[in-house]
Amino acid sequence: SSDLTYNIWKVKSDVVLNSTWFDTVKSTLSPLTFDDYVSVFHVKPTASGSYAHYDTIDNPDGSLKLVNFGLNFVVNSNSSKMVFFDKSDDTSNVDMPPSYFNVAHTDLTEIERVEIPSGNLMLVNIGKYHDIVDVTEDRWAISLRATNDMTWDQVTTALASWIV
Repeated sequence: SSDLTYNIWKVKSDVVLNSTWFDTVKSTLSPLTFDDYVSVFHVKPTASGSYAHYDTIDNPDGSLKLVNFGLNFVVNSNSSKMVFFDKSDDTSNVDMPPSYFNVAHTDLTEIERVEIPSGNLMLVNIGKYHDIVDVTEDRWAISLRATNDMTWDQVTTALASWIV
């Protein structure tokens, strides 16, 4: 048990995901490519939601690479929202886990708020500043991080027939 409001684990994908399912996702959603690791998140209901972040993956040389999109699957919570923000000048500082660049909500402009349903695979724009808010119960999620350098617009165009 942890005292942190956010817990994040980087786990090899074949430990968490059925390999046949993951292979199907990768072939079906081609040209998207995904990291061999998934991020598993636990957010407590006490999470304050005062910092937004954008997501990264580890490059082979240990540096961080910005991730423009991913596939998220919320396992057990119907009570949260993903809030997206804009920032005119990108002066991010690293003050949380190393794969998250955090900026206070007060330094950002909210641009969208989306209900995150449980049990659905959801394409998310994790290259924009975002945060999870309105968490009223323990929230567990799995995130498959894309390795492509495609922009959000390119991804949504490529997957237009799959987006509802």
